Amino acid sequence: MSKRREVADFLSAFKAALSLGHRKLRRRADEKKAHLSGLQITQNEADTYLMSLTPDNYSRGPEPDDFASEQNVWVFGCDINGTEAYLKLALEPDRRRRTVVHAVIWSFHPAEYPIRYPLRVEP
Repeated sequence: MSKRREVADFLSAFKAALSLGHRKLRRRADEKKAHLSGLQITQNEADTYLMSLTPDNYSRGPEPDDFASEQNVWVFGCDINGTEAYLKLALEPDRRRRTVVHAVIWSFHPAEYPIRYPLRVEP
């Protein structure tokens, strides 16, 4: 399977879970990186950005998370009102309901460094 197809499959499953309301936001201890801080958007606007992600927004993954190595995460970036945003996302099966998968948002904040987009098709 091509990397682009693998990313598209992840995004399809992530968006399906999100559209069903199966969302989990991981709490962050670092308030400078709190979800949506510094982006001046609402949660509904954030959902719109998440639903519009494509393989062109892909940066890296799947890879073990820095803080929870048993969890594989995917990193994406997108432009939000002129600010590059860093998004770390995952899918997590529900422990009680086997047919439910959660869209997990580990990070959604301004990028600290420029993000590399290896699948982006430049005109």
